[in-house]
Amino acid sequence: MGDKSKKIKFKQKDNNKISKNDIKNNKPTHLKFNYSFITNNNRYSYRNEEFNEEHKLNFLNRLFQLSEKELIEIMAYSKNIGLEFIEKKDFKKDIEYNKKFEDVEYRKKETDGKYAIFRLYPNNNPLPSRIIGKLVSNVFYIMYFDLKHELYKG
Repeated sequence: MGDKSKKIKFKQKDNNKISKNDIKNNKPTHLKFNYSFITNNNRYSYRNEEFNEEHKLNFLNRLFQLSEKELIEIMAYSKNIGLEFIEKKDFKKDIEYNKKFEDVEYRKKETDGKYAIFRLYPNNNPLPSRIIGKLVSNVFYIMYFDLKHELYKG
């Protein structure tokens, strides 16, 4: 028996191409989240055993809440429900994150060394948990899950 399968050829229409100008002119307005550079320290990562199912669900809910709003609106909120920024010198502990973050020059340059923080529980109840990372071009690069607010002063 011979092979009777036919090859199907698809033609792409040129009018659907995205130009370089389309990409350059795209200005994202909403916050996005990236998990590529989370610390390997289990105490401050998603692998922390205390980061239970309830905390994970609340984390997802916070991501949804923050993703629904434009970043400019989030920046106008108080630090309880929006973002706050700290310097490296404000950390009480020096916990490594994935240093590949700094392999790309624009990520290093655009953060000015500052860390962005949002609260897992805006009212600190049941825990004063913080999600700490760096904000670059509307992308929040998550680096630490600080369940007990141990990493920085304030």
